[in-house]
Amino acid sequence: MLGERFQLPTLDKNWRLHVIEEVDSTNKEALRRLSAGRGVGEIIVAKKQTMGQGKIGRSWISLNGNLTMTVTLGTLENQTVSDLSFVAAVSIVDSVNPLLPKNNRLQLKWPNDILLNDKKLGGILIENSEIKHAAVVGIGLNLLKKPQLQGLNAACLVDYGCTVSFMELAILIANNFSIWIKRWNQHGLRPIIAAWRTAALGIGKPIIIRFPNHNVIRGKFVDVAEDGKLLVKTTDGLTHSVFAGDMFMDGEHATSNRFR
Repeated sequence: MLGERFQLPTLDKNWRLHVIEEVDSTNKEALRRLSAGRGVGEIIVAKKQTMGQGKIGRSWISLNGNLTMTVTLGTLENQTVSDLSFVAAVSIVDSVNPLLPKNNRLQLKWPNDILLNDKKLGGILIENSEIKHAAVVGIGLNLLKKPQLQGLNAACLVDYGCTVSFMELAILIANNFSIWIKRWNQHGLRPIIAAWRTAALGIGKPIIIRFPNHNVIRGKFVDVAEDGKLLVKTTDGLTHSVFAGDMFMDGEHATSNRFR
């Protein structure tokens, strides 16, 4: 692995790295540490995670050798916590794309999925803390192994000749997070969304949005607004602004995200 041949990158001074051998969930551990007064600005990396979670309480399959990390953040008085999904996504893109062969690039599937060649590489989970103006950002990426689950079309980086170690990638993502957090603080979400669009999956194509209450919208993916909402135009000519839901390409199996 790269981390075995070279020294690890230097972690940005804004972060404190905390590595755990085994934990139930890096997000849960981050929330516990915030509640215990450990403060924000931590990068928590687990070598093994036993009870990972995806969005809406779904299970997250964490395999040995893959990346499982959580970032703890504060000073969110004037910002929307859900924006962090986009901040994290562009940080991941900037970290992984330089490591891939030039004909392979990450894709971002609204709102928080990371894909490679239309296959799921990982995801992002944002959670609020009981500590005022603090939140945690969980990131899971398949590096060496991919889950073998019915309905899940998954990818891992090693299949594309990328043999980065989970520690090396965690530091790269944290350092890019510092860059994008600064831009977010200075300029708001607009430049983040502009960068996110360059890797967006499905803009201009037919999509399905499935909501937690099982309602469904079908239409064309028009764009992502500057506040992060998905814009979908239905056959009646109306454009709907969607804040939360699962996006599927038209024809994609609508249960493919069950375990991610």
